[in-house]
Amino acid sequence: MPQIDAESTCYLFNECLTEIKQWSDEHPGHVPIIIMIEIKDTDFFNTATYLPITPWQAEDYDGLDAEIRSVFPEEQLITPDKVRGNFATLNEAILTAGWPTLAETRGKVMFTNCNCTNPVPDKHRLDYAIGHENLEGRVLFPNSAAGNPDSAVIHLEEPEVSEEEIKRLVALGYFIRTRADANTHEAVANDTTRRDAAFSSGSQYIATDFPEPSVTASPDYFVQIPGGTPARCNPINSPDWCRPEDIENPAHLTH
Repeated sequence: MPQIDAESTCYLFNECLTEIKQWSDEHPGHVPIIIMIEIKDTDFFNTATYLPITPWQAEDYDGLDAEIRSVFPEEQLITPDKVRGNFATLNEAILTAGWPTLAETRGKVMFTNCNCTNPVPDKHRLDYAIGHENLEGRVLFPNSAAGNPDSAVIHLEEPEVSEEEIKRLVALGYFIRTRADANTHEAVANDTTRRDAAFSSGSQYIATDFPEPSVTASPDYFVQIPGGTPARCNPINSPDWCRPEDIENPAHLTH
């Protein structure tokens, strides 16, 4: 967020990407790393008079894709082109053939685009497709709705409300991002209802602001994969024989 995140982990976007790439190169056996890009070009704090925020334009995405590719080579990226393959649309590909296997995607990264806070519905998703109507040559998987031609990644952020819908979509082959907590509410109250629903739903990507306990919230609230492993077998669509160490075993990351 322009007014408050300017001095967060990395000052420049490509500095963050470079850190991720270095770790990935050192641990090539890792499960795919999912990086969510959220374009925030809204003036939340009415500071435009002294800190103008330039609205994101469709052509800005070309620069975003180019910057990602300046750090990650094509062979290290999971892209819409690679998932779509010879199918007519990305949606048809994931519903028919599914995603590439874990063996095919170890050591790679995948970028998704979240347009959650955009005041104009779907603007960023639609702008990203201008000139790339089938996401040809694009890097990011947009947050879309089930059934859209570009739909493979879907954000359903309230798992306690959408748990059954998430389970249904995961079973169909969609990649779902949900949230275990938001705006510190669950963490301050030590309310694990949302977190537990997120894990039960089978969502592949569960976001949290509290991977560890925080002194500013309840000391008992944090979010980790059940069992403390880096990743787990999906409760909705994994085979019965799957064990967490089959997904990612820290001892084998460099093999």
